[in-house]
Amino acid sequence: MLFYSKLGCRTISENTQVSLPLVTDARRSLESYYVGPNTELLHILTQLTHQSQVRMVFLYGPTGTGKSHLLNGVITSSGVSGNYIPLSVPGAGLDLLTTIDKPMLVCFDDAEKVSTDAQVERNLLGLYERVMAQNGWIVVSSQFSPSQSGIKLKDLVSRFNSGLVYRIKELNDEQKAEAFSWAARRRGLELTEETVTWVLRRAPRETQSLFLLLDKIDQTALQTGERVTIPFLRKHKILESRLIA
Repeated sequence: MLFYSKLGCRTISENTQVSLPLVTDARRSLESYYVGPNTELLHILTQLTHQSQVRMVFLYGPTGTGKSHLLNGVITSSGVSGNYIPLSVPGAGLDLLTTIDKPMLVCFDDAEKVSTDAQVERNLLGLYERVMAQNGWIVVSSQFSPSQSGIKLKDLVSRFNSGLVYRIKELNDEQKAEAFSWAARRRGLELTEETVTWVLRRAPRETQSLFLLLDKIDQTALQTGERVTIPFLRKHKILESRLIA
């Protein structure tokens, strides 16, 4: 099981091991999140731990809108001790929610996953109360709003609704093209408008898949030393690779 903290990624097992840090990856920072129509949300998350007015943020939206990216980004930019808990990982609620010492910033990912386990819901509520008692901050992500998440513990739904609830706005096709070009430039890749258009006509439309595709393009360009052009993409058959979002 994985437990992501500001210091890195810990494997929780009988013999606890420390592995390479994940949340410090620049690609998972708030600065590397293409803001698009979500300027207000990004501003709130950037300033979250530097103020005391907002202590609870619940953000929701469909798969591929960058929720995990934002949660990890909050931790890397927070300036306080932070913990990232992927509730989709079996056992995360039972093993982690009751063992975090002095929680100041906790980010829960995939909150809808706890709806099948009443004990995890109770553990989640308990950790929520501990964080708030220490004047800390909580950020929660889900595919659905608190009231539609399927969570059965009414007190937990009430706590989630008590903070700022924000629906992540999806990118339209024009914004996806802008995001693709923007992310490419961050990697040092200069793509022509023609190349971007060619890619988007053939690539999966889901935003996360587009960024996975860009990772593959970047990797191939680094290995070959070639410029990224339409002939380059055809030659290396990058768009024929299987991409798993």
